[in-house]
Amino acid sequence: MPILLDKINILLIVIAILNLLLGSMIFVKGSGKRANIIYSINILSLLGWIAGMFLYRSASQETGVFWCTVLYVAATLIPSIFLYFTYNFPVQEDKNVWKKGVLIFILNAAIIAATVIPGLIIKEVNIRPGLEKEIIFTQYYWFYFIYIFLLFNYSFYRLYRKLLTSRGVERQQILYVLIGVFLSAISAFVTNLVLPWAGYFVVNWLGQVSTIFMVIFTSYAILMYRLMDIRIVARKTFIYLGTGTFVYAAFYLIIWVYNKSFGGTFTNAALAFGLIAAPIFVLLFYRVDKGLKNFANKYLFVSLYNYQETINKLNDELTNHIELSKIIDLIVDTIKSTMQLDRAGVLLVNTSVTPTHYRIAKVIGFNENNGISLVQDNFLTQHLLQTQKPLVSDELVILARDSRNPEQNKSFLQLYENMKHIEASLCLPLISNNALIGIIVLGSKVSGDAYTKEDLEILSVLAKQAGIAIENAKLYKEVQDFNVTLKQKVDEQTKDIQEKALRLEKTLKVKSEFIYLMSHQLRTPISVITGMTSMLKDGDMDNLPAEKKQEFYEGIFVKSKKLADILNDFIKAESMDGEDFKFAPEDIKQSKFEDIVKTVCNDLKSQADEKKITLEYEPPTSPTSPIMTDPHYLEQAVTNLVDNAIKYTQKGSVKAKIYEKDGEVTCEVSDSGIGIPEADKPRLFDKFVRAKNAVDAYAYGTGLGLFIVKKIVEAHKGGKVSFDSVQNQGTTFRISIPVFVK
Repeated sequence: MPILLDKINILLIVIAILNLLLGSMIFVKGSGKRANIIYSINILSLLGWIAGMFLYRSASQETGVFWCTVLYVAATLIPSIFLYFTYNFPVQEDKNVWKKGVLIFILNAAIIAATVIPGLIIKEVNIRPGLEKEIIFTQYYWFYFIYIFLLFNYSFYRLYRKLLTSRGVERQQILYVLIGVFLSAISAFVTNLVLPWAGYFVVNWLGQVSTIFMVIFTSYAILMYRLMDIRIVARKTFIYLGTGTFVYAAFYLIIWVYNKSFGGTFTNAALAFGLIAAPIFVLLFYRVDKGLKNFANKYLFVSLYNYQETINKLNDELTNHIELSKIIDLIVDTIKSTMQLDRAGVLLVNTSVTPTHYRIAKVIGFNENNGISLVQDNFLTQHLLQTQKPLVSDELVILARDSRNPEQNKSFLQLYENMKHIEASLCLPLISNNALIGIIVLGSKVSGDAYTKEDLEILSVLAKQAGIAIENAKLYKEVQDFNVTLKQKVDEQTKDIQEKALRLEKTLKVKSEFIYLMSHQLRTPISVITGMTSMLKDGDMDNLPAEKKQEFYEGIFVKSKKLADILNDFIKAESMDGEDFKFAPEDIKQSKFEDIVKTVCNDLKSQADEKKITLEYEPPTSPTSPIMTDPHYLEQAVTNLVDNAIKYTQKGSVKAKIYEKDGEVTCEVSDSGIGIPEADKPRLFDKFVRAKNAVDAYAYGTGLGLFIVKKIVEAHKGGKVSFDSVQNQGTTFRISIPVFVK
C-alpha cells in the first residue's frame, strides 16, 4: 500500500511523535506506579488511533474498510482506558478496582466485536478524488456513538468530583489533566463522530491533531505541579531530543556536502575532508549539548537545576562550619534564596523545659504572631521522627484520606490546618542519633511551582547533613559554654576587687568633674566678690557716687547668691546620688500638680519679665486627679525646668501647662529657646553634663539641674521625665506622675 505523505499526514506524524515522547517519559519514570502505567497505555491507544487515521487516509478502495475498522476499533480503547485511569488517579481508590477494570474492558470487547463484524456498524468506504474518504455507516452506528459519549462523560464526571474534594497540588494535577483531555475529547467527538455521521468528512483527521491539547496541559502539570514526578525525565528528554536532532541534521548535511562537492561519500577527497569535519563535528556537538543544557536550565527548568547544584554545594559547606548560628544562617538563607521561597526557618529542640519544646533558631518571612510554634505539634514531631522524611502540607489531606485510623485521620487534617495557618508548605526533620533535634520549616515557592519528588530527595539528604552539622555545633557550643562557666567562676573570685576598682574609678571621676566645675563655675563669682570687697576695704569707693556704690553692693549680692545656688545644687545632687533615693513616708502627701506648677510660674514671673520674654501658665481644662508626692521636691523639679527654659530663651516665650491622660498627670514646659544638639541628648540627665550651646548661652550652670529633676521624678513610683528638642527651635520637657488611686 503506498503511503500518503501530504501535509495532514505529516502533521499526524508530528502529533504522534509528541504523544510518544510524553508517554515514554511517563512510563520510564513511573514504571512502578499504576496511574503512570495506565496513562502510558492510554497514550499508546492514542498512537494506534493516530496511526489508524494515517493508514486510513493512505488506503486504497480495496483496503479502505479494513483501515477504517482499525481506526474505529482503536478509538474505542481510548475512553475505556481513560475511565479506568480515573479509578487510579491521583491514587488507587481501593484494592478491588481491578473488578471495575474487568467490567469496563468486557464492555469494550463487546463494542470492538460489533465494530469488527463486517457491515454491522461500518458499511463501506468510498474514495473521492481530491476529498477525504466517505464512510457509510449502518443504522447501528448510534450504539458506537453512545458508548464513546457515555464513557468520556462519565470519566469527566469522576474527575470533576475529585477536583471538588481535592486540595493543593493534587487539585492542580487533576485540573490540568481534566482540561487537556476534555479539550482533546470534545474536538475528537465533533470531528470524528458527529460530523462523519452527518456526512461531513473534511476535518475527520482533526480529532487526532487535537490530542496536542492533552500533551500541552499534561506537560504543564508535569513541569509545574509534580504530576507523576517526571520533571527530571522531561529535562533529560529535551536535551536528548535536541542533541539527536543535531546529529541527524549534521549527518545528512555532511552527506549532501560530500555528494555535492566530492561526487560521493568514499572518494579520496571526501575521506580527506572527513579528517577536518570530524573534530569540527565533535566540537559543535559539545557546544550544542552544552547550549541545550544551558537553555533548559535557564528557561525551562531553571529552579530545578539551580537549587540542585546549590543545595549539593551547601551540603559540602555545612561540614566546614562549627558555629551553630553560621550553620543555621547557611541553611535558611541558602534554601530560601536558591529555591526562591517566600519564607523559611529552623526550629531547634529545647531540652531545658518540660515538656520538650522547639524554639525558633531563625525564621525569614514567617509571621511569628501567627504562632509558628504550632509546628511543635506533638503529632507532627512523632510523625517526623517515625518517618524521618519530608512532610508536604498538600499531601496531608491524602494521608488523612488513606488512613484507616480515625484519630490519625483527624490528626493529619488538624496538622494541615496548623501548617496552613502559619503558611508553611513543608517540614523537614533534623535527625541526629535517631532523635529529632529540630525541624526545617519551608514556605511556598514564589513561582508557584510545587515541590517535586527530586526536591524532596535532595532536601532529605540536606536535612540529614544539617542534623549532623547542628549536633556537632551544639556540642561545640556546650564546650564554649563550659569555658564561659569557668571564666564566670574566676570572675566571681575577683568580683569584690573589680567592684572596689569601679567604685574608686567612679569616685575619681566625680572628683575630677567636681574640681573642673569648681575651677570654672566658682572662680568667677568668687573673683568678683573678692575684687569688690577689696575695693571696699581699701576705701577705693569712698569718693564714688551713691548710685555707683549701690551697683557694687548689688553685684556682690548677686554673685554671693549665685555661689550659694551652686553649693545648694552640689548638696542636693549629693543627697540624691544614691540608687535608693526615695521619699520618706512622712513626706508623701496628696497634692494637686497644677497648684505646684502655678506657684512656680508666679515665683519666676519677674525673672522672665527681666529678660522681656513671656512666661505663660495654661491651667487644665478640668481639675486633675490628685497625686502622691513630696510637694517640696516636686516644686524643685518644676522650678529647675522653668528656670532653665527662661535662662536658655533669648526671645519669645516659655509656656507651662498641665493635663491628665491615661492615668497620669503631666506638666509640660515648652520654650522657644536655643534647643539641644543631637549629640548632647543621650547624656543630658547625667551629672555635671551640659549641652555645648548651653555653656555659650549661660556660663554659670552646674550641669546638675536636670540630674536633680530626673532623680526627683523617678523617686515617684511610675514617674517619668522626657523631652523633645530641635536645635535653635526650642525644647519641651515633660514630667508625668501617676494619679493617686485609693
